[in-house]
Amino acid sequence: INAEYMGIDGMKGLLLLLVLIGPSLQQFPIYNAPFTASKSVSKGGSKGGTPSPSPTPSPSPLPPVPVPVPVPVPVPSPVTPSQPTIPSPSQKQKMEVPIDCELSEWGAWKACDRTCGGGKRTRERGVIGEAEFGGAPCDPIMSQELPCNTQACPVSCVFGDWTQPSPCSVTCGLGTQRRTRTVVSGGATCGPTEETLACNSVACPIPCVVSSWGPWSACSLTCGGGITKRSRTVVQIAQNGAPACPALEETTTCNTISCAVDCELSEWASWTKCDKTCAGGRTYRERAVMTEASDGGAPCAETKQSKSCNDNILCKVDCVMGTWSSWGECDKTCGGGSSTRTRTIVTDAANGGIACGGTLDSRSCNTQPCPVDCEMSEWAAWQACSKSCGGGVRERTREIITASANGGISCDTTKVSAACNTQPCAIDCVVSDWSNWSACDATCNGGISRRTRTVRTPPQFGGIACPDLAQTQSCNTNPCPIDCVVGSWTEWSFCDKTCGGGSQSHTRPVIVAAQNGGAECITKESRLCNELSCPIDCVMSAWTTWSECDASCGGGQRTRTRTITVEPAFTGAPCLATSESEKCNTLPCAVDCEVTEWASWTPCNEKCGGGKSYRTRGVAVEPQNGGEPCPETVKSVLCNTQPCPVDCVMSDWTLWSSCDKTCGGGLQTRTRTVTVASANGGAGCASTQESKPCNVSPCPVDCVFSAWTEWSECDKTCGGGSRSRSRTISVESAFGGIPCPATSETGDCNVNPCTLR
Repeated sequence: INAEYMGIDGMKGLLLLLVLIGPSLQQFPIYNAPFTASKSVSKGGSKGGTPSPSPTPSPSPLPPVPVPVPVPVPVPSPVTPSQPTIPSPSQKQKMEVPIDCELSEWGAWKACDRTCGGGKRTRERGVIGEAEFGGAPCDPIMSQELPCNTQACPVSCVFGDWTQPSPCSVTCGLGTQRRTRTVVSGGATCGPTEETLACNSVACPIPCVVSSWGPWSACSLTCGGGITKRSRTVVQIAQNGAPACPALEETTTCNTISCAVDCELSEWASWTKCDKTCAGGRTYRERAVMTEASDGGAPCAETKQSKSCNDNILCKVDCVMGTWSSWGECDKTCGGGSSTRTRTIVTDAANGGIACGGTLDSRSCNTQPCPVDCEMSEWAAWQACSKSCGGGVRERTREIITASANGGISCDTTKVSAACNTQPCAIDCVVSDWSNWSACDATCNGGISRRTRTVRTPPQFGGIACPDLAQTQSCNTNPCPIDCVVGSWTEWSFCDKTCGGGSQSHTRPVIVAAQNGGAECITKESRLCNELSCPIDCVMSAWTTWSECDASCGGGQRTRTRTITVEPAFTGAPCLATSESEKCNTLPCAVDCEVTEWASWTPCNEKCGGGKSYRTRGVAVEPQNGGEPCPETVKSVLCNTQPCPVDCVMSDWTLWSSCDKTCGGGLQTRTRTVTVASANGGAGCASTQESKPCNVSPCPVDCVFSAWTEWSECDKTCGGGSRSRSRTISVESAFGGIPCPATSETGDCNVNPCTLR
C-alpha cells in the first residue's frame, strides 16, 4: 500500500478494516501467536516503522516462538512546502510552520523477565521532537511486549531475589544495566543467574550547529547612515532540550556621511489682489521652502514673484502743484503797496482728478501812510441848493490839492454850507449796503447762496420807491460722490474639485456704480471647498511567471506573485492577494527514502530594510533501519535589502498670525514644519504655509485740507472791523475717518477807536 498516495484519511480506513476482519485472520498460523501491546494503536506514525516479525515457527518439540502481530502504522505524509521544518524556536514562532512529532528507532528487545513458566520481554522508543503548530501528534505507544520462556520451570530450582541493577552504562540514548540472583536450590535445569536490562532510553540532547558567517551585504544607503547585514544558517537544529541556536543575523551601520539634500519648494500660492484699482498696481505670489538645501544639494529657486495689474484702467490724477515762491518786494515804500508770489503746476489733473488752484497770490504791504502837508485850492463859487425843497443846503468848496497825512500839516475845512430852499419836498427810499453772501445750502450738485439789505429811509412825499432787498446766486455746482450699491449675493458655485482642495465663488450685481470718488464695488468672493484627500486605489503589477514545481512527482505546488506598486489610501480600493499557488506534478513517485524537491522561496518576511526568505523541502520517506540521514530541509537568504520608504511627517499648524492690516483687506498666515522629511519614495510633504484674508472692511479715510490762506484786508480802518481767511478740502473723510473742520473763519481787526476831526 502506498501510504503517501493514500494519505492520513486512507490509513484510518485501513485500520478500521483490520479491526473488523481481525477474527477471521486467526485461521492463519502467522496470526495465532500470542501478542499484547501496552496501548492501542493510534493514527500517529513513527520513524521506527512497523516491528519486524520473527521467522514463522517450524514444527519442533519446543513451543513455537511467538511472533508479534504486524500492526499497520501509517507512514507520515511528505512534508509539503507549506509546512517547513523551522531551524530555531524564534523562527518557528515567527513562521508558525506545522512540525510533526519525531520518534526514535525502537530499542533492542530486553531479556525475558522469566526463564521459564511464561515470561515477557519488552522494547521501547523515545520522543526526539514534540509536535508543534498543528503538526501530527506522537504515537502514544512507547513500548511493546512479547511472551517468552513459556516452557515449564523445573520444580526443584529455587532462586534468590534479584540484586539491585548496576548503574546504567550511558546517561541517555539507551544504555544497559546488569542484575544477578543466586540459586537457592535446584539442579542443572535452573535458568540464568544474570541478566542485562535496557536503561536511559531518553534521546540525548543534540546541540545546535550553525555555519560560518556569510559576507556582509551591500549597504542599504549610499549616504546618511545605512545598514549592512550578514547571516549564517542552521546546519543542525537543537533537539531534545539542547540550548537554542545563537542569532543567525547581525547588522551594523555603514555609509554614515551626510547625504546631499536638494531644496524642495511648495507649489505657488494664488496671486494676491491687485494693490491698486487702476494702472500701476502690482500683484504678488509666494511659495514656501519645504526642505532647505544642505550638504551640497541644489539651492532654492526664487520664492516670491510680482507682476503689474489693472494696466487697462486709467487712474484719476489729481493736480500736483509746487510750493509757493518767496514773497516779492513791495512796490511802494509807504502808503500801501502790494507784494506777489507764484507757484508752478507739477502735474496737471487728468481722468477726473482734482483740478489745479491758482498760480499767483498777492498781499498788501507797506500800508503805513506817508507824511503829507495839506495843500488847498481857492474857494469855488456857491453850488446850487442841494434840495429844491424841504430845506436844502448850498455849499462852496475848495479842494485839497494834497491831503495831510502821517503827521503832515492838517488841512482846514474844505466845505462851507448855508441853508436854502427850506420848503418840504419828496423823500426817496434809502437802503443799506448789501450783506455778505450766506453759506451755500448744499455741498455738491449745486446750491444757493443769498444776501440782503435793509430800508434805512422809507420813501415820502412822492419820493423814489425802494429797490429789491434780496439776491441769490448758484454755488457748489460740482457733482456729489456716489457710493456703489450692490444686489444680493448669488448661491456659491459648484466646487471645481471633488476632493483634494478646490475653490468656489459667488457674485452680486452692481445696481449703482461708484462715481465721483464714491465707495468702490466688491462683486466677487471665493472660498476653499472639498479639502478632504482624494481616495487612492491600490495598483498592482502583473503576475510573475509560475515558479518551478517544488516536487518532481507525487503532487507539488508552484507559485506566482505580484507586487503592490501603489498602496491604497483615503478609503481607496484595497489590494488583492500578492501570491497564488496551484498543484503540479501530481503523478505518484517511486517510494524511495529521500527528500522532496525544494519548495519555492517564501515571501520575504520584511518589505524593505533587509528581511529573510526561506525555502524548505519535506521528507517523502523517513529513513528507516539505519538508512542515510536526511539532508537539511530549511534554507534562508537575505531579501528586500532596499531602504524602506519614509513618509513625510509634519507638525501641527501654528495658530493664525495677527492680520497684517487693520482694514482694507489684509492677510493672516499659519505655518507648520517638517519633522521627518520623506525619503526613498515615501509620501512627500504638503505645504508648510497657508494664508487667508482678514479685516476686509474699508479703512477710514481722514479729511485732508490745505493750510489757511492769508488774512483778508480788514473791512474797517478803525473802530473794530473784521477780516477772514479760508482753506480748501482736498480729500473728503469716509468710512468713519476724521471729519473735515470749518473751511473759513473770521477775526477782529483795527479795534482802535476812530479819531473824529
